[in-house]
Amino acid sequence: MTKTFQITKAQQIVFDLMEISSFNEFDGKRVVQDLKKNIGKWLGAIWGRFCYMTMLPLRDIPDNIYNADTLYLSVPKKYISLFLELAQDKWKADEVGYFCNGELVGTIDENLTGLKEKRGDFFWCPLGSDPLKNVAYFRIWWD
Repeated sequence: MTKTFQITKAQQIVFDLMEISSFNEFDGKRVVQDLKKNIGKWLGAIWGRFCYMTMLPLRDIPDNIYNADTLYLSVPKKYISLFLELAQDKWKADEVGYFCNGELVGTIDENLTGLKEKRGDFFWCPLGSDPLKNVAYFRIWWD
């Protein structure tokens, strides 16, 4: 039986935040539209400010601004090239990197580095399974 991928309520909330976060070259509506168009070719997407100056969203939220700059995206390995092309060419991201098969590729940050160094701390999984085996974890950043 094939699993049908659906956008969950939590994922839709993330998409809503992306759509109101457009700035500079980041076009939240376009990114969300492309993710929805490619449903089934990615597993999950989160949007936020995960490193530098993490409290900026709190400062700006009274003005209806969700100040974020980084998309993390989990993608089956066979779709890496599709999302590299989308991120670099269509979405005009300033930095793109991913973790796959124990290797870090492109521009990374401490979250992807930590994923490589502390795999067991990031994922709980049944004995004998490996949640990183067939998946690439992207970091896509806009300035």
